[in-house]
Amino acid sequence: EGPLDAARITFLGEDNGIMGAALFSKYPLPTQLNLLASLAPKFKRRTILLDEDAFADSWFSLPDDLDFTTRILKKGDPAELSFKDFKALFELR
Repeated sequence: EGPLDAARITFLGEDNGIMGAALFSKYPLPTQLNLLASLAPKFKRRTILLDEDAFADSWFSLPDDLDFTTRILKKGDPAELSFKDFKALFELR
């Protein structure tokens, strides 16, 4: 998703060590995949957050070796998430 989505995820998740990053499109470019591959070992868990309409397009373009779990928003946009919805989405207390 875009930078506002990533900023909102980082803002909501900061206290739990959750950081957002934006791909700026549904399909990651090879350069982006290389950057993700170099960053992935620094994080214990990696999650891709997709809008419901982006799931089919985006999910299949990610290589398996990046070991992402997937969360799908049933409605709205990551930039519009409330703290309550964020906590439920990421299974936080």
